[in-house]
Amino acid sequence: MNMGNKHNALSMNPVFLLMGLYFFANLYSFFLAVNGGGIRVDQLLLTFNENDAVSAFILIAFSLFFLFFIYKLNSACPVVSSCTLSSRWGWGVLIFQLLYVINSQYYGVNIAGVEDGVRASPYKFIFTLIDPDTLFLVVAIFLRSSKLFWINTLVYLCCFIRGWGGGFVLVPVLLLCRYYPVKLKLKYCIALFFIFSLLFLASPFLIEIKWLIRSGSDTALFGSNVLARGYGVSLLDTTEYIVNRFQMFGYVALLVEQSSSVTKAYSE
Repeated sequence: MNMGNKHNALSMNPVFLLMGLYFFANLYSFFLAVNGGGIRVDQLLLTFNENDAVSAFILIAFSLFFLFFIYKLNSACPVVSSCTLSSRWGWGVLIFQLLYVINSQYYGVNIAGVEDGVRASPYKFIFTLIDPDTLFLVVAIFLRSSKLFWINTLVYLCCFIRGWGGGFVLVPVLLLCRYYPVKLKLKYCIALFFIFSLLFLASPFLIEIKWLIRSGSDTALFGSNVLARGYGVSLLDTTEYIVNRFQMFGYVALLVEQSSSVTKAYSE
């Protein structure tokens, strides 16, 4: 997707953006750990000593740079003709996604964190064997029809009603991959900055809606709940929560910390 003169446009590479995002999220967690702060690993809030923290960060940095090296090698390979998928694929994914949404709403399943009111679905094995979210992410990039791509994307974003907000992060990356190389003029960069700023400022309310859905509570309470805690406090908590969702540091540091125990368990 070329949106301007190539000499006056900013090129956006999804690989570079993701590498930067993961690197700085883990760097933030590393500095938090070495300063005695707690790192959230699933439901646990853990602290790590400096040696384990340094070892974990070195392992993560090495992994990211190794993946970057593989990407650069692949980029140097001769370009082959792009693969596209016909409308049959688009309609198939759309129907499958709609059936998944209907199944989730009717049986009360696949809603993150909700256990009350869940009924056994006779179609569970189908959606376990072929995950609709993964199917969409793999197929959508290659769809020839832009109309079916956008319709499928809108249905995919219905994942928010299941208490999962990851789609709002994955869709921008998906767009960058589908229309790569993306080049944006300054005015479009400013517009995107404005949009993302609004989303960032609204993030405490969006995250609160997600938690209300997961708890089965009334979603109309999202505004009053955020304001009751204080908007500034909620924005800070939400920012830390979002950063934490991108960090792998806590998991690697936990493995480093428990490495001797794991080695001993395997040797017995």
